[in-house]
Amino acid sequence: MDTISTLLFASVSSVTSVLLVALAGAAMVKYRLLGPETVKVLGALVFYAMLPCMLFESSAGIVWGEIIKYWHIPLSALILIPSGMTIGWLLLKWAKAPKEMLKPLIAVCTFSNSGYLPIPLLSAALLYFPTFRFSHQLMITLIALYLAVYSPLLWLVGLHMVKGREKDAKSKIKFFNILPPPVIGLLLGMLFGVLREHAANQAFFLWLAPLLTAIGTIGKGTIPCALILLGASMMSRPEANIVSPRITAAVLSCRLLVMPLIGFLLVWVFRQTGLMAPDDMISPLIIIVESATPAATNLIVMASVVNPKAQQPFAALLFWNYLSAIFSLTLVLLAIVWIFGQRGAL
Repeated sequence: MDTISTLLFASVSSVTSVLLVALAGAAMVKYRLLGPETVKVLGALVFYAMLPCMLFESSAGIVWGEIIKYWHIPLSALILIPSGMTIGWLLLKWAKAPKEMLKPLIAVCTFSNSGYLPIPLLSAALLYFPTFRFSHQLMITLIALYLAVYSPLLWLVGLHMVKGREKDAKSKIKFFNILPPPVIGLLLGMLFGVLREHAANQAFFLWLAPLLTAIGTIGKGTIPCALILLGASMMSRPEANIVSPRITAAVLSCRLLVMPLIGFLLVWVFRQTGLMAPDDMISPLIIIVESATPAATNLIVMASVVNPKAQQPFAALLFWNYLSAIFSLTLVLLAIVWIFGQRGAL
């Protein structure tokens, strides 16, 4: 019982520490310290500058001989996304979702918040769970590897799903939709790391130390600013009956119940087939948390461009997603540590 109490306390503490920063963002909006334009600018800063800098710094330090063994993490993105589509389609058919909204609603079931939320959540988990004995930089790097596969699929497949039956949306796809700045930052960091690792003369890279320090400093603003943005988005309360309770239940069941179970199953398969080492603790943590996070906030951004009719339903579904995730993510973290930290490998 003491062990369960300790794990439960650590799980609640991890999620609560993230939630408190998000609540600070909500309070800033409520008391008008942040207006709509300020929130928009802050979002742009995170997306175009802070997150790319953080991913650049992390990926530039990759030692490829060590990181290659984690190739199953990007592979998991290729498995989780089709799984979300399939489960979402089945549950939304049960919920009798309108045909014109079926594809956009499946997108909510499919694409999770895979960057802004896992990074601060797992950073808190490192603080509270002594079982997780790996570096913060390695964690960021592996999340970046997941995003390298996930982000292009979000902006290509997800954008197509969000637009529904709109015919003119294809012309609005831009370069940053296919390769968003965070992915560019990741790829440039990887390139920089490879060049530095194989360079005959390291003197040139020593001259770049001030630049790398500046990039790292900008990247440190990612986690607090992303959580403040999350809290600000929670202040947009949904209109009553904008989405039926049955559809809401279907989306929440897919995103916060079925997908985490698939994440656990995927880790079990990877371990049984030898694709994941028995003593690997970081891979199960990342794969399962990525499968358990609520829907991506970028879906609302997409809807505003290609399908404005979906904005209000998306806002309502994301509101209930993030409210419910307070409890579901606590249980998921508790289950991860109990299964992998206390009872060994699956």
